[in-house]
Amino acid sequence: MEIAAAHPGAGIADAGRGLGTGVSSDTSADMSAKQFELLRRMGLEGRVQLTFSLMDNATELALAGIRTQEPGLSIERERWLLMVRRYGRDLALSVLGDEPLRR
Repeated sequence: MEIAAAHPGAGIADAGRGLGTGVSSDTSADMSAKQFELLRRMGLEGRVQLTFSLMDNATELALAGIRTQEPGLSIERERWLLMVRRYGRDLALSVLGDEPLRR
């Protein structure tokens, strides 16, 4: 089944507009269909493992950026800055409290 066929009127040009096609503007419909087929074959457990792996990788990349900007920072400040990057300063302040000082 064509991806666009599942969402009449939605095509590659509509990607990223909240139509839920899952088709990226830089991915052909044929390649997108192949990606979806691979995801279907992975099964639920495989997709969950992939999701957690991607989340872990994103966290490690964010932490690497934080550590590059502030070498030698404390664990508390590292966690605080990660929270700020993910959810914003206001939420970090309300959940974790005041910003830990730099060393």
